Amino acid sequence: MDNTASIDTNPSWSANQHAPGLPADKMLWFRSLYLPDEQQRHLAEASPLLWEGNWASLPPAVVLLGELDVLLYEGQMFAQKLADAGVEVDVHTFKGQPHTFLAMDRVLDDGRRAITLFCEAMAKLTSS
Repeated sequence: MDNTASIDTNPSWSANQHAPGLPADKMLWFRSLYLPDEQQRHLAEASPLLWEGNWASLPPAVVLLGELDVLLYEGQMFAQKLADAGVEVDVHTFKGQPHTFLAMDRVLDDGRRAITLFCEAMAKLTSS
């Protein structure tokens, strides 16, 4: 997550700005409510992608992404930073899916598949 991202600075924000579920204008509205002080948006606590700590110290991750999500690029960058630091990361991008596809698991096969992948990974990580 990068709370400094915008349509002008981020490729998935631009490409998916009118996507269903979480269009860019709604994300900006949420941001204005959650982080009204623009200076706080640059803090790592608000924008983890800007964290300058030791990424190698982070645990393994499963990153589930919707191809039509404004946050797609941020998810890809998060996974890349982990991988570059040597952290085990399993990335799945679901073609044609918006940000909210996980919440639509009763009607979308990809939603069910994503939840299953996540649960299987968590079971594996917690059993070792």
